[in-house]
Amino acid sequence: MKRKGFYLLCFSIMLLLTGLMGGCSKNKTVEDDKGTEEANDGITDNSQTENEKEDETKTNTPVIEEAVMAELTKDDFTPNWTLINNENGFTDLSVGTFVAAYNVLDYGADPTGEKNSTKIFLTLLTKLKEMGGGTLYVPDGMYKLTGRLIIPKGVTLRGDWKKPEKDKPVEGTVLMAYYGLNGSPYDDPFISMEIGAGVMNVAIWYPKQDPNNIQPYAPTITMGVPGYFGNEYNNVKNVTMINPYIGVLFSYENGGASPVINGLYGTPLYVGAEVDNIADVGRLEWIDLSPDYWIHSGLYARLGIEDPFKDNKAADSVKKYVYENATGVVMRRNDWSYTTYLTVDGYKEGYRASETVSSDPGAAPNGHHYDFDFTNCKTGVYIEATNDVGILFNKLTMKDCENGIVVGDNTGGAV
Repeated sequence: MKRKGFYLLCFSIMLLLTGLMGGCSKNKTVEDDKGTEEANDGITDNSQTENEKEDETKTNTPVIEEAVMAELTKDDFTPNWTLINNENGFTDLSVGTFVAAYNVLDYGADPTGEKNSTKIFLTLLTKLKEMGGGTLYVPDGMYKLTGRLIIPKGVTLRGDWKKPEKDKPVEGTVLMAYYGLNGSPYDDPFISMEIGAGVMNVAIWYPKQDPNNIQPYAPTITMGVPGYFGNEYNNVKNVTMINPYIGVLFSYENGGASPVINGLYGTPLYVGAEVDNIADVGRLEWIDLSPDYWIHSGLYARLGIEDPFKDNKAADSVKKYVYENATGVVMRRNDWSYTTYLTVDGYKEGYRASETVSSDPGAAPNGHHYDFDFTNCKTGVYIEATNDVGILFNKLTMKDCENGIVVGDNTGGAV
């Protein structure tokens, strides 16, 4: 009997250990499948369980579009330094050639948008971070991305791009974002940028944004990452924002210096670009925003799905929404930043100056502003607050706007 009891005890212990090991193995599999922050050094693919999807209306958890995951097709991450030029016919308004360390197509990314390419992007961005920097090249195509990306220090994500025209389809590299639904400006963005990071020559499109029932999303690009002051020299250049809710946001929480936005086009539905908490001069140049960029983008046909803009109802809905809700540029606490060549059509406000929402209460903007062109806006320039040293505007053109320049009660300095 004693020996039988001993065997039963041993058997029970083995069952317990087997259960524990199975649980560990299961947890590891879930982490690997989800591309968690721990597995990708801060770069996440935010997939959901079925229960999380059911509770998303209660928790504002971002909705993630399900898709077959594109798998890595090679495991050799030795950089293949390649000179990329304009032989493919795409136009870069700055430098015509550049050197890329990785090409996402070499590792299995799907340029048709059918498979989820998030894992490929996450892996290659992590490898570039380990190398200390470099360029990730994303050739002409449509790439489905269901998670958020962090562009590491010294890394540039770069595609093929043509300057868009309001009445013509968008060409080149398109990042299809399925991340951030029901988000706020304080939530994790689709793309976060560390110090010295770049996002260049791409279009970003939210296929699930409904033009007839527009919903808020977290920011598309945030310059700066949490827990770090000195988010310097971020560069967003030649980016077409098809239909983001918030286009580019300079981090409320962690300041820095000298952000650059040069060549921003599209239909942001709430804010095109918002600047706050800047410790040194920033530059916002060549920004052109209008409902027509989304309406005539042609991306639905390119993806092979029904275009909601085939009749005028959706177009009218978008135009009404941005006229009642959207602002082209919001300028808060800064240090003599330059905002030039700003064109906004059909928005509630072309430009607004407001107090900071950071940890520096009462701080308000100053800065240089030159060559603004506002058409069919409710208000061209709304000055809600200014710094005591004043704020400078020169060469403003406004056509068919209800209000030209509105100056509020909290303007401490000259306008």
